[in-house]
Amino acid sequence: MKISIIHNLYRLNPYVSESVRLNLKALRDANIDYQYILFNDNGDIDIEEDIKEFVNFTNVEYIYSDINYGKKMCTGGWVGALKYVKGDIIHNIGQDDFM
Repeated sequence: MKISIIHNLYRLNPYVSESVRLNLKALRDANIDYQYILFNDNGDIDIEEDIKEFVNFTNVEYIYSDINYGKKMCTGGWVGALKYVKGDIIHNIGQDDFM
């Protein structure tokens, strides 16, 4: 069974890179089959610079959406990232859920 994790991104902040690093470490340590989607919901384009070290990792995808699915009110990954999901189950997290 594979899990797809949608990590919603919107605003640049100093903790994004650290949260991605820790989440990926936990998944690797647990030896889980996973897909990690970094979904930028038409937010700060500079976020890609903060997470560039992870983009080429196996099982990690960065998607910048030209559409703001969350309508600037909520995370849009539930809708915007669904077409990229390859797993049997989905876990959706906001960029600040780890704080």
